Order: sequence, then C-alpha cells, then structure tokens
Amino acid sequence: MPYRQSKSALIRPYLYNNDFNVISINTLNGLIDAAISPVFNIKDGIYIVYRIINDLVKNDFVKRYLKRLEFQDVKSFDLKETDCGETQFLIISTNQYSVCILFDFSLAQNPKETVYSAYFNSKQTGEILKILLPEEKFPPERRENIELNLAFSNLIKFGNNSVQELNVNEAEKTNLENLTQTLKRDEYLAKKSKFISHEIKNHLSIIDIYTKIIEKTAPGNQSCQNATKIIFKSIGNITNLLRELKTFSEADLNVYNLSDIIEESINSAKEMASEQNIEIKSDLDKNLNVVIDKDKFQNVILNLIKNAVEALKEASKKKKYIEISNIIKDEKISLQIKNNGEEIKKENQASIFEEGFTTKAEGTGLGLFICKQNLKEQFCELSLFKSDENETVFEILMNKI
Repeated sequence: MPYRQSKSALIRPYLYNNDFNVISINTLNGLIDAAISPVFNIKDGIYIVYRIINDLVKNDFVKRYLKRLEFQDVKSFDLKETDCGETQFLIISTNQYSVCILFDFSLAQNPKETVYSAYFNSKQTGEILKILLPEEKFPPERRENIELNLAFSNLIKFGNNSVQELNVNEAEKTNLENLTQTLKRDEYLAKKSKFISHEIKNHLSIIDIYTKIIEKTAPGNQSCQNATKIIFKSIGNITNLLRELKTFSEADLNVYNLSDIIEESINSAKEMASEQNIEIKSDLDKNLNVVIDKDKFQNVILNLIKNAVEALKEASKKKKYIEISNIIKDEKISLQIKNNGEEIKKENQASIFEEGFTTKAEGTGLGLFICKQNLKEQFCELSLFKSDENETVFEILMNKI
C-alpha cells in the first residue's frame, strides 16, 4: 500500500514560503478583513474554504462575516475536522480574485502572534485547494502577479510594525498612568507621614518632660526609677521608628559635618550596644563635609549599628566592638562600619540588599534594602566591603565637597 502524506504535511511548505513571517493577532484579523471584504460586492461564484480553530480569531470571524455571507451566493467549506494539525487557513476563490491566508499560532513564541503566509491571485492558492478538496471544482486560477504579492507582503509587514508600535505606545501610556497614580499616592503618603511624625514628636516631648519630673521627684523610689528608664528607652525606640517613617518623603539634602553626624548616631546607639557589652568607637576626619539628608542618613547608620549588635550577640569573642572610620578613596569618602561579629555566610552575601531577603526568624528583609535606596537618593552607594571570620565591613561611598 503506497504511503500517503497527511494534508498537514502537504500544506506546511506553503506556510513557510521560504521565510518565517510572524504577525500579531490584530494584524491577522486586519488581513482577514481586507481579504474578505470585497466578497460582499460580488454577486455569485464565491468559494470560501476555512479552518479557524483559534477562539480569538474564530469568534470575530463568525460574528462579522459568516452571518453576512448567508445572504449571498456563497459556497463555503468549514474544514475544522480536516487533518491539518495546528495549521489554520482562510481561502477565498472567485472569478474576480483569489486569496489564501495560512497561519499557525503554535509556531510563534508569543501566544498573541502567529506564523503566516498569504497568497494573492497566485497559483499556490489553486495547489492548496487541490490538496484540501481534490474533488471540488473552483474558479480558474487568476494570472499570477509576483510583484503584487511582494507589494502585499511588504504592506502586511508595515501594518504589523504599526500595530506593534501602537501596542508599545498603549503599554507605555498605561505604565505612565500607573506611575502617575503611584507618584500621587506616594506624595500623599509623604505628606501624611510628615504630619503624623510631627504630631507624635510633640507628644513624645510632653512624655519626656513629665518623665523627667517624675524622675526628679522620686529619686529614692526604685520602682519609679526603673519605670522612667523604660519610658526613656521607649521614647528612643519611637524616635528611631519616626526616622524610618521619614523614608516615605523625598531626600532633604543639606551640607553637614560628617564627623558630627556620625557621633550623634553613635550616642543614640550607645545604650543599645552597652547592654551587650559592645564598644562603639570611631576614627573620623573632623574636617569632612558632605551633602546628605540628615535624618535618612542617620537612620542608615543606626540600622547598620543595630545589625552589627545582633551579629555580635551570637559571637563568642571576648572583646566585641563596632568601629566607624573613613578614608579618601578615588576622590570619594569611604565611610566604613566594621564589627567583629558573626560573618555573613558567603552564599548570602550577594543577596543581602535584595528586597524581602532575610535570615532572621522575625525579619522583614527590608532594612538593608531601604538603607541602600535611601543612600541612592543622597548620591551615596552602600555595599558589603567584606565579611569573614575576623570582621564584617559595610562601606558607604560619598562625594566630598
């Protein structure tokens, strides 16, 4: 018994047409519309052969064309059950013109695109019809015009590029609208957080004043002294949280003495460190000025100190320290925050600044991510300089003025 190729295998060479053309689904629908529209001006002798199984094309095709063609002298063939694999087609044959559109979505990488070939008044249309319906007689083939087919092919490519450009423009417009809404929301949050921060600070000042009064009026009452100590510590914690809240607002850049800023930060963190028998020391050039947002910058320093304290809790070393120093490096200020606590595991070192990354049981993975973003706003760069069994060093590179 002789071997017979499937219709799918016989049609496939016509789909490739010595090229691999890809168009969007919108361009395909436009091409189908252009191919079938002239049919409505022809009275008789119309043959339409189609196999459309993709819902995005089929629904539009059925609604817009098949219903209207019921009122014309049209002989149509729906070959959805024909063995053609994933290949789909629309073929129109009349006494005035013929057109064949072959397409296959499975060959394109993007689900909204398809590989296609199109033939206009071409002998290939007759060859394809003989493969699909060998017993059927169709209108005689039109005279082939190679230049016309080339012109149509270029026109389709131009149309597809226009559609793609329109899709990009629409996507950019949507992204811009989303960005605008995000900026408006962030602006509102910044103003709201600034107002809330101001109000909380006012109440903290009142709490601080009356706690000092209680501390002075009850010097011999140990319970009162313990309570006031806890209140002062809570005030410090809330103040630090307010600094974090300020990250919603834009950087307020001004000129500050670097040494003064660091010493203020160290003084704020000394109690936290002393509770763990950790020494905080500094070695800073007292003549360096920098342009920073004071609150945001100090929040970064305090966060790095807090992380160092947590790393030193787990360390078994007798003398625990945190050291902040600076050097001039490639015309920039290199501020280094060192500690001799537990090293950051090598497999984690590349990920510590990623949003959501944490190794802590109750961590959010936002601390170092926010620190890095805050410093970027101030034209500074935060990085992990090194971390080994001896010490961990974070580096902040800053412009000097």
